[in-house]
Amino acid sequence: MERAAYLEELKDTTGCKYIATLRVFSKDNVMDIESAINLVGIKAKENGANVFYVDSYDQRDSILTLNVKLSYAFLKAYDNNINKQ
Repeated sequence: MERAAYLEELKDTTGCKYIATLRVFSKDNVMDIESAINLVGIKAKENGANVFYVDSYDQRDSILTLNVKLSYAFLKAYDNNINKQ
């Protein structure tokens, strides 16, 4: 099972069904952020989502907080997103 795809633009969520929002905490370094985003992709799939969008983020000291929206993209919206990447 592949992980959920990342949506780059909010307008891409119009063809999607919202599922949930995750709050993710990560240290502010490339390896930890990449691991956190990979985990989001896995958790999205576990919750029935096939796409996710970073809605907002906040940085305090060396900790990042990401609010990530999980959605289910219907076939056409999913294909359009994949073809953009």
